[in-house]
Amino acid sequence: MLGIVFLVFGFGSPAMADLRTNGDFETGALSGWIPSGETSGTHVNAGTSGNVYHTGSNSLDSGSMGALGHGTRSLATTPGAEYCMTSWLQNPGGPTNAFGVGWGGAEFMSFTNSGGFLSTQYTVDDLIAKGYSTDLQFGIRKDPSWMNLDDVSVFQAVPEPSPLLIFGGSLVGLAVFGRRFKTVS
Repeated sequence: MLGIVFLVFGFGSPAMADLRTNGDFETGALSGWIPSGETSGTHVNAGTSGNVYHTGSNSLDSGSMGALGHGTRSLATTPGAEYCMTSWLQNPGGPTNAFGVGWGGAEFMSFTNSGGFLSTQYTVDDLIAKGYSTDLQFGIRKDPSWMNLDDVSVFQAVPEPSPLLIFGGSLVGLAVFGRRFKTVS
């Protein structure tokens, strides 16, 4: 019976293992990202235009006009595994803007003609990989200025033992030790 309790309650909140490469754009280039769509206004800003960055001195600045500009990154994933994506986005506002994020070809977050906001963290949990490679895609349009994207991270959930499992294991160890001690006397 005790073993069933440990199986049911044995795993707590997930630990995370970061899969990103150049998600902070600190290489100064779009290394690992594949641009597509309207990308004439998309570049890595190396701290030259006074924009706000979440960390470091670089961010992806996208000022695609008239249509979305996309940046896609293929990630090595495990089929059926759960992932979490976080990113930081700044939107100075303006009359025409759009932002979208896709995972494995399906859009899971988007907005159009949003008011301005400072660097804000966006987190999406429960992303399930369907194959050994999954595309993460950002689409940005900002007429006539830029949105700033920074610190893109993707994590795979890794089960970690819960305190109940550790406590239960300690109790079993004490019971075995106590029984052994009684037999020796």
